[in-house]
Amino acid sequence: MRAIDLKKDDASDLAATDRCVELGTFYLQAGRIDEGRKLFAETGERAKRIREAGKKQDALNIMNRMLRSCSNYRLYEDGLKYYDQVVSWDDADRGRKDAMEYIVRAAGRAALLIQNDKAEEAARSLTAVLSRLRKLVDKNSLELAPPMLNLARAYSMTGRLDEAEKICEQVVSLSEEQTGSQSLGTGYAMMWLGRTNALQGKYTNAEFNFSESLRIMTQYEEKDPLGMIRLLQEQAACHSKQGDKAKAIEVLRDALTRCRAWAKNESGPFAKSSILEILKALLENADAGDAALKADREAWVSEANLLYDQLAKDKALNAEEKNWKEMLK
Repeated sequence: MRAIDLKKDDASDLAATDRCVELGTFYLQAGRIDEGRKLFAETGERAKRIREAGKKQDALNIMNRMLRSCSNYRLYEDGLKYYDQVVSWDDADRGRKDAMEYIVRAAGRAALLIQNDKAEEAARSLTAVLSRLRKLVDKNSLELAPPMLNLARAYSMTGRLDEAEKICEQVVSLSEEQTGSQSLGTGYAMMWLGRTNALQGKYTNAEFNFSESLRIMTQYEEKDPLGMIRLLQEQAACHSKQGDKAKAIEVLRDALTRCRAWAKNESGPFAKSSILEILKALLENADAGDAALKADREAWVSEANLLYDQLAKDKALNAEEKNWKEMLK
């Protein structure tokens, strides 16, 4: 890769800025996180100058590439900062295409707000996104489903569970109508409805929706192994809430086996964070005084702390995960 002299080249030079994105992503891949973040910060400033020079789409393309890398390497705080920059550029009134681009980016920003534990702000943003989107698409468009589910997630984080349940039910109906009762989208919608029901204490409803989701997800397990892993985690959480920790551990062991198999072919922080999340749940359900689980607990604690420290070093922990260290004992 050609070297970049940030002091000498023109900050509005598109080719040089493209190389900044490539090199920054390379640094992230190599675990040189601070160097990658520093270069991305410089790239953000360069993108501003490129936009000021009249190359608006080029500037957006650069920022979109940076945002993908931030997402891939779980740099949630940095990603939110760059989303703020991009969304502020958008003029949504210039036409449907531009309005849709704004909506996509605003919805992406809202998803990062959730990762940064800013659920109330995310809910406000997603409400505005859906208001705009409903003016542009049919009332039964599947484009409504992702921001609706994220809004339900934000509501559940702020205790607005009845509203979250209603939205999930709407998405289930929408997905069944548009893609059929056996589609992957329907499976996901039923999983999130089940999760909301579990948080409400409606365990019978939760178990029904989880079982229906499982029946659907099984058909797509090879295509989407993470969907099945997430479903098993939600089922385990439901068992745990009902006091059946032994069943929760059984389901989590299954999830961990599947997650490790998936992670063998993956690199980067998502594989580590996925395993860490399951290990944390296992430790929460395994009684420290249970002699039968003593060896398992010790192994889980050791692996969880190793993964946590690696993710912390790479600045790849989300807002919730940063509070986990004391729990991994």
